[in-house]
Amino acid sequence: MSSDSQKLELLDKKNTGTVDAYPGLTSNQEVPVSARPKIIASLQVFAQTIPPVAPTDLLTDSAFTHGIRQYSTTYPYVVKYTNVSLKSLKYGISYRFSGTDPSHPDTTNILSNAIPDNFDPTGTYQIVVKSSTGVVIQANDASHPWKYDIDAGYLTFFHSTPFSEPSEIPTISYWRYEGVIGLGPGASGSTGTQGSTGQSEATGAQ
Repeated sequence: MSSDSQKLELLDKKNTGTVDAYPGLTSNQEVPVSARPKIIASLQVFAQTIPPVAPTDLLTDSAFTHGIRQYSTTYPYVVKYTNVSLKSLKYGISYRFSGTDPSHPDTTNILSNAIPDNFDPTGTYQIVVKSSTGVVIQANDASHPWKYDIDAGYLTFFHSTPFSEPSEIPTISYWRYEGVIGLGPGASGSTGTQGSTGQSEATGAQ
């Protein structure tokens, strides 16, 4: 389990809008991305409907090569990512999407804007972390407890023995919102950062 001091550090960084990718470092030494909750309407409010139960009418984006990307035909901006490949920031401890551009982590890290796993209490939006051998690692695992910042898109482990690299890098599966961000029709707003491929397919399905 993560210690009280680690939890307090995570809470303090989250309170200041900072990701906890480097446990033990101060907020001003962290990755320069915002980890604030989605509350700024023109920039962060999800304008389109997210169904209360995860959709099952999924099409696979065959061009995505960092895992499996599937989008709903009814809600093409609701995307399921399975076994997404990761790259560490702190060796064996903290991770983000392997295809993230280090110069633009705020717009290229597709682990951001994830749909919370408790959005559906029955668990259809489940977040799953697996070891390099495919074994599910629970968030409260005794050896490798983890936290996933769904806003900024960072997965951090609080284990005493870091995973070896590159042989033990984990993967993550989750659901992501890739629709309009803002107040909806008639209001200015941006579109959520898309996966590295497949945007044209998803748009066409809508």
